[in-house]
Amino acid sequence: MVTPIKPLINIELNEINFDLVKKYIEEGTLGLSGFRNLLTLNNINTTSEDVYEQVEPWIQWVSVHTGLNFDEHKIFRLGDIKNTSIAQIFEITEKKGYSVGCVSPMNTSNRLQAPKYFIPDPWTDTQPDNSYLSRCIHKLIVQTVNDNAKGRIKPLSIYYLLLTFISCAQLKHYPIYLKCMLNSLNKRWFKALFFDLLIHDIHISLFKRKRPDFSTVFFNAGAHIQHHYLLYSKYVNNEASDWVSSRDLILKKQDPFGDMLLIYDFLIRDYLSLENTNLILSTGLTQIPYDRTKYYYRLKTHTEFLTLIGISHLDVYPRMTRDFLVTFETTHQAVEAESRLSLILINDTDRMFDSIDNRGTSLFVTLTYPKEITSTDFIKLGDVNLSIQPHVVFVAIKNAMHSSKGFAFFSKDLQKIAPSNGSHVKSIFDTMDAYLA
Repeated sequence: MVTPIKPLINIELNEINFDLVKKYIEEGTLGLSGFRNLLTLNNINTTSEDVYEQVEPWIQWVSVHTGLNFDEHKIFRLGDIKNTSIAQIFEITEKKGYSVGCVSPMNTSNRLQAPKYFIPDPWTDTQPDNSYLSRCIHKLIVQTVNDNAKGRIKPLSIYYLLLTFISCAQLKHYPIYLKCMLNSLNKRWFKALFFDLLIHDIHISLFKRKRPDFSTVFFNAGAHIQHHYLLYSKYVNNEASDWVSSRDLILKKQDPFGDMLLIYDFLIRDYLSLENTNLILSTGLTQIPYDRTKYYYRLKTHTEFLTLIGISHLDVYPRMTRDFLVTFETTHQAVEAESRLSLILINDTDRMFDSIDNRGTSLFVTLTYPKEITSTDFIKLGDVNLSIQPHVVFVAIKNAMHSSKGFAFFSKDLQKIAPSNGSHVKSIFDTMDAYLA
């Protein structure tokens, strides 16, 4: 094995709007010393794709990991990386003789021969490393993320949570965990913040124990909170900022974005305090306020719903928010299912699934219906006539949309090999690859 001058940690703070972060820092009431110190590092704005449909985190993070833009890597869906042989920074680095550790990198396939640790994201069908702890953590993440909209945690996941907490949680963060748990009773965004803090403690714990030469960690609570609550930020001036969803139990004086910054500030301080360690922190892309009303729903039980509407299938793999992948034995079954799903109208007017990607023996489906679903709404398909509300879970009113602008920060040791301002996000790969040469 070879060893770089200092280990490198790649921190992926998905989609955080640093233009908005700077306004909170300038105000000063939240403190945010971690963010304030982060801004003293060499930092740039990044860009990504020009086509809006291609400005998605599962596309941009593949670019960071491969050094290729969308036109070059062609990965369009979350989880699709496993169907390609495109080289990622992780196995490239390992082949150079360096050790590698990963915690939840988005749309990443585990092709490492001997990872120090590898815990996949909750949406990509790839294997964790062979340790019992990593397998338990992966199961915990998959269940809690995919069932988040239902507001439940399975009994076995409680065991995984306790095991993970005892093994990895930092004692100094116990009061923060308690605050998140208590606040999550009426402020749902604190649940996501609880798990991102736990992801951080998992990563810090494994990094300090295993000391890989190169490590990556991915955080998604901030992206989740922006999509659901960005319009409640006191610094967002938008006509739509007056929207209030009774389901969210939000008072206008509450600020989920500010709450997110306070929790992330603890994470950033931890990383900046690490000795003899170089850091890259990037957002991949960012989010800006959404300017119209759009509801997000997720199927409550995918298999049960497909069976009810007469679609025979092998399996269903939930993806992020509204998306799911359905597999079939034959291409004929997939074509029939595509036809059946495309015919489903809510109240005889709007398609329920207006985005269906046929991939031969599988369908990638998005629940696109944008209006509020009430007890009087129904779907009719042949002899099937049923109320739709019992089969979906309300996720959120969309508060933000993606922007190709991103932000990236680099330790002083990386300054000479860091990308220039305005570079495509794929250039972060070049910096990592050059440092680990």
